[in-house]
Amino acid sequence: VFGMAQYIEGDDRNQPMLLPAAIEDYVSEASPVRAIDAFVDQLDLADLGFKVREESSVGRSSHHPGTLLKLYLWGDLKRTHSSRGLEAACTENLQAIWLTRNLRPDHSTIAEFRKDRAVPLKAILREFNLICFELRLFGKELVAIDGTFIKAVNSTTRSFTKTKLKKLIKGIDEAIERYTAALAEADDANAPVRSTPCDTKELRRKLDKIRERKGVLEGHQACCEESPTGQVDLTDPDCRQLRKGGKTTIGY
Repeated sequence: VFGMAQYIEGDDRNQPMLLPAAIEDYVSEASPVRAIDAFVDQLDLADLGFKVREESSVGRSSHHPGTLLKLYLWGDLKRTHSSRGLEAACTENLQAIWLTRNLRPDHSTIAEFRKDRAVPLKAILREFNLICFELRLFGKELVAIDGTFIKAVNSTTRSFTKTKLKKLIKGIDEAIERYTAALAEADDANAPVRSTPCDTKELRRKLDKIRERKGVLEGHQACCEESPTGQVDLTDPDCRQLRKGGKTTIGY
């Protein structure tokens, strides 16, 4: 249409084309969708609570529950959860077309199937995912949901962030300066006598304690720098400082 030779040109939309001769050719032999097909085919659907019609039954033909189950599992794999999305996939996606053997159930049929069989669907989906993980057919993903906070055993005094440690170390440096000045004053022979030898000994003990505490906090600070979350929790390393609605919670 654009008529410019330097561009890759698409096919003429009016040019007749031959699609694969068989639906079987729509997906490769290594396609994961074949695992869904094989998994559902080996299930005893009647035993699992699905209504399977007898060959002698009369009335209007309906979709086999196995076909709709395959479509449901495929939708979960592809994150297509709406009934209208699955309906569209049966006409647009080659994997869905192969899986349903070119059937096109409408969204109402798909929605009713999922609604009426919620309990067995959950059990089947759990079993299918466990098999896929065991056979390494699919990968795992970490999903984080921001909502409920669960309080951990870890107290706030044993939970540290970079900001918190910076403030604590700054306060300790100021305390060290005060104690050092007081100690120097106590040791100064020319200064007025304001403390006893016992006071000097106590000041030295406090100064050593503060320096020791500073060393511990600096160790936590180094761990924060290496931590991907920028936090260190001593009692439960997996918990985090979480904020919601202006409140802080140590938990999950």
